[in-house]
Amino acid sequence: MSRETTCTHCGLPVPGSGDKDDPRTTHFCCLGCRLAWQVAGADGEEGQARWVHARFLLAALFSVAVMMISLILYSEEIFDSGLEASALGQLFRWALLMLSAPVLLLLAPSLVDPSSHGWRRLASLDLWILVAVGAAWILSFVRVLIGSGALYFESASMVLVLVTLGRYLDARAKVRVGEAAGALRKLLPETAQWVTGESVQAVPVDQIRPGQVVRVAAGERAPVDGHIHRGQAACDLSAVNGESEPRSLGPGDPVPAGAVVVDGSLDLQVTAGTGHRLLDRVAESLQEARSRRTPSMRTADHLAGVLLPAVLALAAAVVVWQGTQGHWDTGIVRALAVLLVSCPCSLGIATPLATWSSIGEALRHGVLIRDAGVFEILPKVRTFLFDKTGTLTMNRRSLEEVILEDPGADPEGIRDFAAGLAAASSHPASRALAGDHAPALPDAFQTFPGRGIGGRVEGQEAWLGNRRLMEEQGLALSPTLEAKWRQAEEAGRSVLALGRQSSAGNRVEALFLLQESLRPNTAELLAQLQQDGASCSILTGDTAAAAGRLGERLQVPVQGNLMPQDKERLVAQKSADQGPVLFLGDGVNDGPALARADVSASLGGATEVARAAADMIFLSEDLLVVLEMQELARNTRRRIRFNLAWALSYNPLFLYLASTGRLSPVACAVAMALSSLIVVLVSLARSPATGTGGQEEESAWKHTSTPSYSAS
Repeated sequence: MSRETTCTHCGLPVPGSGDKDDPRTTHFCCLGCRLAWQVAGADGEEGQARWVHARFLLAALFSVAVMMISLILYSEEIFDSGLEASALGQLFRWALLMLSAPVLLLLAPSLVDPSSHGWRRLASLDLWILVAVGAAWILSFVRVLIGSGALYFESASMVLVLVTLGRYLDARAKVRVGEAAGALRKLLPETAQWVTGESVQAVPVDQIRPGQVVRVAAGERAPVDGHIHRGQAACDLSAVNGESEPRSLGPGDPVPAGAVVVDGSLDLQVTAGTGHRLLDRVAESLQEARSRRTPSMRTADHLAGVLLPAVLALAAAVVVWQGTQGHWDTGIVRALAVLLVSCPCSLGIATPLATWSSIGEALRHGVLIRDAGVFEILPKVRTFLFDKTGTLTMNRRSLEEVILEDPGADPEGIRDFAAGLAAASSHPASRALAGDHAPALPDAFQTFPGRGIGGRVEGQEAWLGNRRLMEEQGLALSPTLEAKWRQAEEAGRSVLALGRQSSAGNRVEALFLLQESLRPNTAELLAQLQQDGASCSILTGDTAAAAGRLGERLQVPVQGNLMPQDKERLVAQKSADQGPVLFLGDGVNDGPALARADVSASLGGATEVARAAADMIFLSEDLLVVLEMQELARNTRRRIRFNLAWALSYNPLFLYLASTGRLSPVACAVAMALSSLIVVLVSLARSPATGTGGQEEESAWKHTSTPSYSAS
């Protein structure tokens, strides 16, 4: 029996829907039901964003009708057809009144911030816009009653629509950040394996208290912060500190919530439970980032705090001046004209248009802008901080060098033998060694948690792993290989050792040196920024030795052993000491630093937390887009400054003309139109082409050359 799809809101049948529709999907029979459901379908920030969306859609529909009728009435002033005095013209004027009233009622209340008090509420850009819009609507209302005079219903409606659009985009951005913070907490298990004596029982994680012991098996995430009480294992800490390589941990070592136990099993003594874990603090940092005001908002409110009282005082003076001469009606009309002509279009409309135009241009460069404030701050950025793992490097490693004990051994044969053993392991280092090889799996296989793997390959017992595994298996290490190994470790290079049984005894036969692959143009980007006089640094959770080696490779300072709060602290410190900072990161652990940075950027393949905290997202692999965005931001800032200069020069002149009666209503309308046209044309002007000189993009494998082979 087919199931009829019904409206999610009212329950009526939805035309055109068949029984193939998922009943869990929302369906609506009309636009009204969709809007009503959006208003009532959610609470909190999501509900607020839906309510703003619903009001915006309704007001936009009315505004389109207002604009269409206004165009008809504009023809009267051009062709003098006598339409205004006719019955049809009067009908159109009343229609504009009736259609614009809902726009005012729906959108004007959103310009009043109920959370602000005192002077901040009385002196803000929103209130200035509201005063100008109200003056335009009241003056137009009076002229509809009189039956003659220019109307400004379309100006009032479009200003409200454009301002509300910005409110909606801001509300949606806050919702996305809130969702990302919630998703971050969802990474952690909801239950923990509580160890009590000889028994283990599953309990809700919020019941776990510091000092208790919980067990984390292989493949599971740690639900709480703690220290290892018993056991040893390799742990993937990338969600916490971004470290690319699993770290071998043992008794006494700290393990943060969110860490994944790659092999083995751990008993953790809890140091921080729900609400106090490291990832909880990361989520709180994301929440705090949403309440920060952009420089444009602060600047606009500052100007409004100075100019709005002056405009109101001038309007009041005009009324009093005309009233003392017995012309109260004239004084009121002129005062309304003063308020109308003072509308801060450059701050309320034209500046957002400049940023929206640049947002579209950035998208053509493969950059998604989530916060238009970057166009104001990015030109001033002279300090660039970068996360390493997954940001400057790709999430894969490659074999850099093979060091052999026997100079006469076949390097390719030894590599193939090791690849056969590594093929049975999912460890990142094993995958890097196996590469694209598809050898037969070992006959027997064993994992040594936190140390490596072992098995039988081609009838021989072999082991692949770290120094501890080689020592446990009694594998002899020649003095030359020992020196090479220590030299590699001091340089921060990842080393895998291959040992196997032979007639000559059990010994280590080869060392495999691994390196991370840099993203295309990483070195060129850093070199170009430093050439331009910018300060560049790399922040990573890797060891100090690995950080030092990367610094030598890229010729930039690199700081290692950093936790999320360390990155956030460094970003805040650099911002205070050196001015605006740009931070580019991609991991969960980068969330606090991204939220703290003056300008934050992430990658299209980054975690949801990083993308939600970022002001802009790079959709391509080419990091040179950082330079392109800074140049685009400089051009955008020039356009914004022109708009502000125009507003500060245009408003005083026309306020004087309107207050003295030298600007007729028609001239007032023309002046507003010309002013808006100028700033809109400037705002929508395309920036000069930005790019990297047309250089062809380098291959992603530029830094992953064929491994070298050497014998000791």
